[in-house]
Amino acid sequence: MPILVILALILCWPLLEIATFIAVGGHIGILQTLLLIVTTSVLGGVLLKQQGVAMLTRIRAEMGRGDVPAEAVAHAGMIAVGGIMLLLPGFLSDIVGVALFLPPVRSLLFRLFAGRMRAQGGMGGGIRIIELDSAEWTATTRPREPQGPLIDQDPR
Repeated sequence: MPILVILALILCWPLLEIATFIAVGGHIGILQTLLLIVTTSVLGGVLLKQQGVAMLTRIRAEMGRGDVPAEAVAHAGMIAVGGIMLLLPGFLSDIVGVALFLPPVRSLLFRLFAGRMRAQGGMGGGIRIIELDSAEWTATTRPREPQGPLIDQDPR
């Protein structure tokens, strides 16, 4: 997306939200409109907590198996954005927020953008990739390093 399109969208979003407030308020009344906004904000907080904890558990499980949880991290990010969108007052942001809580929508967005993403190296360069055939390397196992400080347990 060109930067001007993104800038225009950011500037127009509040105007679209206000127009939506006026239209919905005209149909269902101001009190019901305000109640609906508060309800979606509370729902967003609950969903963010529930779905976020579930996604963090999935990420931990994948990392525990030694897998790279790229898709799970992307889903967690989309859940966070969806929760924030639901917490913001506005019906358009609520529509986007609810959509980001739906797993099929998140999977579709991941597939759309995953091909465009690439890993970036740290300071000053790209990533070095070393490719080896199976005859060029051997797998070894070594004992796991202790994770915390070693505690000297004196039996005295």
